[in-house]
Amino acid sequence: MFTKARHTTIHGGTFTQHTHLLTSHSSSEPALFQLLEHSALGAAHDVQAHPPCHPGTPALRTVSDWMYSPRSSKKPVLWLHGPSQALNSSIAKHIADKCAQRGELAASFFFSSESARPKQNDITHLVPTLTLQLARSPLRGFQPGLLKALHEDPSPIHQPIPTQVERLIMEPLQGVTFPGPLLVIINGLDQCKGEENQREVLTQLARIVQEPHNPLHFIITSTNAPHLRRAFDAPVLKAVGTSSSILPPQMCKGEPPQMEQVIVQAIALPWAVSAGLVEALSCYITTTYLAGRRQGTRVALNSFEFRLALPLSIFFFLIQRNV
Repeated sequence: MFTKARHTTIHGGTFTQHTHLLTSHSSSEPALFQLLEHSALGAAHDVQAHPPCHPGTPALRTVSDWMYSPRSSKKPVLWLHGPSQALNSSIAKHIADKCAQRGELAASFFFSSESARPKQNDITHLVPTLTLQLARSPLRGFQPGLLKALHEDPSPIHQPIPTQVERLIMEPLQGVTFPGPLLVIINGLDQCKGEENQREVLTQLARIVQEPHNPLHFIITSTNAPHLRRAFDAPVLKAVGTSSSILPPQMCKGEPPQMEQVIVQAIALPWAVSAGLVEALSCYITTTYLAGRRQGTRVALNSFEFRLALPLSIFFFLIQRNV
């Protein structure tokens, strides 16, 4: 960028370079640039800024057990549902970061309903974004098959979602051989605009995993919305997917714990508390609390012990976040 530039002054502005999303072969860049134009670059896990997740959270053990169980006995789709989008996203980012470090992540898409991220709640950007990431994933045979398909016919990018999935993901996967499954994480499915579109995402994932020798496994996070529960209970998805609550069953019988209210009521902080800080503390303390329950610690959310532990939790959280 700005190669050999001299005597240049830039005031303000933000520059983001995304050349790492493209192949190093210039002859193939025009084809991938078509995908780039239709992708939501802000949806990838490595540009998310969600609060930290306690490593002892039970949901992480659920994911680990699922990932490393024998393929013959494992369903390739795991649905994790929790009470809040912030908590779900925190756990999804933790999983994505760890899997990426181990070379086990193929792609990720974080849906968001925020108005500042319009592409991240639109289903039309899902397949191009995942395809672009798959092209630079450890699936070495995927990119040649994708480039061949795009050179022969670039129109699938503008076609309905089922056609995009068929031409941009399923066909290139036919030429891929990989020893173990790679993970695709789709976070915040309930943040995708339109319930019908959310069901369409699940339908297409079921198509992908039903293909012989498919190397991809999927983790989906969302709230436990009734229409998504009905979709996962349908025979097609039930045959390929399993579900798990992020919270323990005993905490899901009534209303989910309103962690923001507990934090604000339990301790008077000596400075103004922003919504973002409260959300971050909610995720950190909730996952810390769940980790304690997993280790046999029985602490009620509104108990004196829990209120007493809040200042210490906040202290360690602020240290971790370098606040």
